[in-house]
Amino acid sequence: MKKKLFKTIALLMLVVMILGTGGCASKANETSSAKATNTDIEEYAIPDATGNWGAPTPYGLIPRGPGFIRMSYVFDSLIWKDEKGDFIPALAKEWVYNEEENTYTFELQENAKWHDGEAITAKDVTFTIEYMKKHPLAWLNLKPIEKVTAIEENKVEFKLKEKWAPFYAHIAGCMPILPEHIYKEIKNPEKLFSEEQIIGSGPFKLAHYNGEKGEYVFEAFDDYYQGCPKVKKLKFFKMNPQMQPKALLQGKVDAIFTNGDAKELFKGKDINVISDIGMVTKVAFNHHKAPFDEKTFRHAMAYFINRDDIIDIAHRGHAFKGNTGIFSRESAYFEKDVEQYKYNPEKGESILEKLGYKKEGDYYKKDGEVLSFTVLGNERVKRDVDMIVEQLNHEGIKAEAIYKDRQTADQSLNNWDFDISVVECGAIGDPIFLNREILGKGFTSDRYYKSEKMSKLLKEQLLATNLEERKNILKEFQKTYAEELPAYHIYFSEFVFVYNDKANLYFTNEGVSIGIPLALNKMIFVK
Repeated sequence: MKKKLFKTIALLMLVVMILGTGGCASKANETSSAKATNTDIEEYAIPDATGNWGAPTPYGLIPRGPGFIRMSYVFDSLIWKDEKGDFIPALAKEWVYNEEENTYTFELQENAKWHDGEAITAKDVTFTIEYMKKHPLAWLNLKPIEKVTAIEENKVEFKLKEKWAPFYAHIAGCMPILPEHIYKEIKNPEKLFSEEQIIGSGPFKLAHYNGEKGEYVFEAFDDYYQGCPKVKKLKFFKMNPQMQPKALLQGKVDAIFTNGDAKELFKGKDINVISDIGMVTKVAFNHHKAPFDEKTFRHAMAYFINRDDIIDIAHRGHAFKGNTGIFSRESAYFEKDVEQYKYNPEKGESILEKLGYKKEGDYYKKDGEVLSFTVLGNERVKRDVDMIVEQLNHEGIKAEAIYKDRQTADQSLNNWDFDISVVECGAIGDPIFLNREILGKGFTSDRYYKSEKMSKLLKEQLLATNLEERKNILKEFQKTYAEELPAYHIYFSEFVFVYNDKANLYFTNEGVSIGIPLALNKMIFVK
């Protein structure tokens, strides 16, 4: 199957070459000065430890952040995010929300074209909705949409079934618009890959892709409606992470994605280092069984876990303390008045005694049984598991670490086959992620339905299109979550990018599009 795909890609490359789609370079002198400035970058190279993130199409990508990012270079959505996280024009130059009718109207860019030169119209947008209903994307929820109408050639209207606050972030700002004249002939986009599937409207065309080698080459789209991108050729390729810092210092690559240790490694070097929060790591309690089904017991466990020590020792200070209310402290929704369960073994002991436990010798006991359980984790969180086990044993709880490979550990989570587990998950972007991570069916979700109040608040926040109203709802939610404590959030990992002066990388506030914490927003390479 893979060989067939590679052959297809090779054919695609030939087609691209034959069509003469060499990016802006060949036309630089023909275009306006805005297309040929002294900031133009001939080539920008970024290594990747994983390599292959799938074909950069809506149906070919591997549904993780890097896969989506690569797809976004080829396919534009109606709107996008700037560095501050504010929505900016993309295929739509203007938009308006009619609260009374609950409709969103978008006026498209008149000069927007597909990579094959065809004009983009409102019918492409309506086609995309119907096509994606027949061929759903795992990361795109179209259920809130009642209907979509092309009211003019360049104007399209979305009517929603009910008010839905995440509309801009989770539909208009992430849904890749498809060319009707291409995709209407594609019957199985999930199963088969064809050269036509990479015809998008984004700032870059795909010039080369080799999944086995993890190679991607994107070339600037000369007729991009926002002007020809300043980066003419953008390359991603697989490279051992141990080799990446040296390659950057030698000028063989232009940017690397690394960890907090880079701050010391590149100290004093003529190089840029930026960092931001990435994934969140939490302790998930199996609240389906005793004693974890008792929330005060979960409170006690939180008091026994020293988050500061985990960050300082296991991560050498390169992480940000988690928040019991989930949101990062930089979020507009962050509520400071939330119980954090600061390390306090005396409080933990007091709770256990009220629950009938008594410390005898090294461990707590109840009805003659030692309080003991396991802590599950995979290789990525091994240091966290080790420290939590050590901390719990020190406080009188007989804890034992269980390590499994990532897939097996995920399966154990999914089947509730654990006591407590250290879990990584996403926690930035539109607050709809709360519904996914608390009420969702995925294995990283708390899947916690015992609190009617919390479930009600999570539903209400989706309906609150007024920002202040939504903030107030989420303020109450955070206090409720901290009280219920289905999981205890330990820390946010620190994502670090190191880069030279060719381009000015930045992290997008609340993440790119649906909340991807990578400093690879496509607008960095466009203007």
